[in-house]
Amino acid sequence: MSIPPLFLDEVKDEYIRENFKFIADYIRDFPLEKGQFKFFKIEVSSPLTNFKWPHKLGYQPKDVIQTYVSNGATITWNYDSFTNELLDLDASTACTIRAFVGRYEELNI
Repeated sequence: MSIPPLFLDEVKDEYIRENFKFIADYIRDFPLEKGQFKFFKIEVSSPLTNFKWPHKLGYQPKDVIQTYVSNGATITWNYDSFTNELLDLDASTACTIRAFVGRYEELNI
């Protein structure tokens, strides 16, 4: 995810140009912008240990921002077992998990 280039030099009004610059800087500083994240919905049909789930990111993710889990399930993300192809997690019961998965990086933009 990245912010599209803004042609600030084309904006003649200095106040509007500064506002666009402020908005662009704000978006660049947003945590999900500092890396490569993809949103996933994972369905788990029963309690599982070391459940392997294909993420298709093309790289080994390092970070998970879990946004939702159903049925009061406890989810353990086994980060050390993540690979370029698979996530690894434990679920205490059948559930639906929603999460952003990726890699947070400080970018020099």
